Parts: sequence; structure tokens; C-alpha cells
Amino acid sequence: MPTTPPAATVYQLVAEKLSATPSAQPLAEVVAEAAASDEFSLARFSESQDVLRMLHRLRVTPNSSINPRNLTRLADFVEKAAQGAGVSPDAVRVCLLLYTSRNTRLTTEPVCGPKPRCAECALTAHCAHSQRRPSLKELPITERPRERLIQGEKLTDAELLAILIRDGTPKASALELARALVHACDGRLAQLAEKSVEEICALVPKSGLGPAKAAQVKAGLELARRLQQSQFTPGTSLITSRDVFDQFKDQLRAEKKETVIALLLDNKQRLIRSTPISVGSLTASIVHPREAFLPAIRASAAAVIFVHNHPSGDETPSKDDIEITRRLKEAGEIIGIKVLDHVIIGRDSYTSFADRGLL
Repeated sequence: MPTTPPAATVYQLVAEKLSATPSAQPLAEVVAEAAASDEFSLARFSESQDVLRMLHRLRVTPNSSINPRNLTRLADFVEKAAQGAGVSPDAVRVCLLLYTSRNTRLTTEPVCGPKPRCAECALTAHCAHSQRRPSLKELPITERPRERLIQGEKLTDAELLAILIRDGTPKASALELARALVHACDGRLAQLAEKSVEEICALVPKSGLGPAKAAQVKAGLELARRLQQSQFTPGTSLITSRDVFDQFKDQLRAEKKETVIALLLDNKQRLIRSTPISVGSLTASIVHPREAFLPAIRASAAAVIFVHNHPSGDETPSKDDIEITRRLKEAGEIIGIKVLDHVIIGRDSYTSFADRGLL
């Protein structure tokens, strides 16, 4: 991080830059005329947020707000610059205004305006703004995620998240924020999707990522989850346990409580519909065969697959899981509805009772 330059140095560099600008009048004449006009009056100078913005970039002021403390720092800066350079305070004020504000006397655009022209500025070696990491808009087009997506290129998870975040913060670009989020979740977007807005903010503390940007990320991941769920429609064939896991992993991994779902199937193992059976710990909310098979009976289902999650992330069946599955299988045999499988979904994997020979 560059150090704060002396006030006299700032004035001298600004004056040299303005003197080198093509103009019909020498800078000294412009300063003399301007110092006597209302356009460059002391009141106008004190109300100029343009100047305060530049001094904030040079770390002279903590921010660019017009407040008593900043105005005191501004007056002190002008006095030190004038004394150090051997010029009048009016000359310092005029040069700072010319450098930061639109004025046709010397230039049609400010060098250090709302959109600073850092490449043309004499203060870049001292300026925190010019030393910051480039924003996405400042990157070459070939490196911008949004433009690359438009061109049909395949992006990484972090690059797609950066598009959702849109703008960076004073401390990090959108791409850096996105990479930090992905890293904090060990590269698993499903883990990020499970977190609340407050938890997403806490993943990258002191980065400037606030609730608004975190909500953008949360909304994007929620849309992805809903899209996947919308693809799970009646008529979908569920032949293997992997089919079940792929369809329900994102939905059930996000649940904070154990949730049991019954998949009602026809005689060709095509989905008729899915229905929740129980929510809560299986030891506290026992899945009764009557409630478990009632939807299947009403739908005239030929078979059923039970699916539930383990919020702990460990898909290993518990004693309760094994006992309840045995009871459900026996009940299904009595009423003529076959229990094809019971799939337990963990964090990144699953257990199939059918695959393990537990049915």
C-alpha cells in the first residue's frame, strides 16, 4: 500500500500535469483569473466532494464525506501545500478543482473524477485507488466472466458466482469474493446453498461482502435447486438407487431435520408422485406403516421407495433405520405394495438398503 504523500508534493504533481495539458492559456494565468472568480471561490472549494474524493484516494481523509472533520483536514492540507510549494492557498485550491472537476479551461474531463483516468494521472504512485485490484469491468474482455459466458465458454463455479455478485467491494473484486466463498465451502456449492444469508457473509469476514450480495448468491443457488426439482416430474423412471440420490440429494441435504419421503411408482418403476411421510428424528417421530402406505394405496401404486436424509451428513443406517425399514417391508408385503428400496442421503454420498442386501 502506498504511503500518504506530503501536501506540497501533491500540489506540485497536479500543477505539473495541468501545465502539460494543451491550453490556450498558461496555468499561471488560469489560476490568477480563477482565483478571483466565484467559480473557484473558497465556498465552492469547501463544498467540493470531488476534491475530497481525491484526497480520500490519497488517504488524506478517511472518506469523501463533507463533514466538519474532513473540512478541517482539507483546510490543513491546503495550508501545508501552499507553504511547502511557496504559492498562495488560492493557487492550491484552483489546481485541485481543475484536477478533479470538469472545466473547459484546461480539460473537458477531470483527471481524478468519478471515473479517474489513472493512466494519465501524476499521482498513481501515491494513490490507493490506482493500486487496488482491478474490478471485473477493468479486466480485459477475454478475462471477464460475463463476456466469456455470452461467448458460450464454460466457466468455473467461482466465475459463475462472480456474475451473480456483479460488483466487488473496496477490498476485493467480485471474482475474488466468489473464489473466497467457493474455497470456504471446500469447493462444494451444495454446502454453500445450505447456508443462510448471514452465514454466507460470515464465510468471508472483513471482505465487504454484505447481505445484499449474499442474497444475490443465495437466490442464484436457490433457483438452481428449484430447476433441478422441476425436472423431477411424474413419469420419471427410477431404476437405480443412484437415480434416487441424484434427484433428491440437493433437496434433502438442505434440510435441518430428518425428512422421510415416499416415492410412489407404477409397475414399470415410473414415478407417480412423491409425498412427505415424516419430518423429525426417526426416534422421536416414528414412521408408522399406516401413514407410510396410505398415499401409495390412494394412488394405486405398485411399488414404493422410501428416501430420507441424515442432517449429520453420515449416511450410515442407524438401528432405528434398519428396524423401521424391516417393518415397512413386511407391511408392504401384506398389502401388496412392494418396497423396492430405502435410500439414506448424507452429505456427499448415500446408502441403499437394496444395494447392501438389507431388504
